[in-house]
Amino acid sequence: MHGDLPDGLYYSTLFIPRPDAADQRRSFYFISSFSAPSFICFFVVLVSTTVLVVRLKQNLEWRNEAAKQSNKNSGSPKEIKASRSLVVICTVFIICFAPSVALFVISLAFPEFTQHDPYLGTLMRALYAISSLVQVLSSSVNIVVYYRMSTKYRNMLNELFSCKKDITS
Repeated sequence: MHGDLPDGLYYSTLFIPRPDAADQRRSFYFISSFSAPSFICFFVVLVSTTVLVVRLKQNLEWRNEAAKQSNKNSGSPKEIKASRSLVVICTVFIICFAPSVALFVISLAFPEFTQHDPYLGTLMRALYAISSLVQVLSSSVNIVVYYRMSTKYRNMLNELFSCKKDITS
């Protein structure tokens, strides 16, 4: 390419060698073990949540119409509360995993966007750290959502962590 110079990327006077076979195997392992499954799960949850919301809305409209005809109450408060909690949990998951999916798509579209890049490497590492932190936040938020939206879960958690000991002898 550049006369007698080795094959690789050149930034001004800085030379970055082409990845060898071991680097390519590590990249394949990373994509097949971490990135692709996260990407697939993200879109499964995204599509499932969208379908679920549409179906719940249709079901609620049908129940309201049927309730008008028979003068009965439509969906029970428990069903509505369960639907809301499911939608909230899925929405939190989608929002918190979106940065990771975006980084995966960017790394596929721009293969030079790696941690070894002298200019973008630091940015890439920082973005991956932030996306990992947001994923952990997603998992941490679920317990709060369940606690706020489920009386049964709240009572069980309070009972589990209560300091009172039931002594029966």
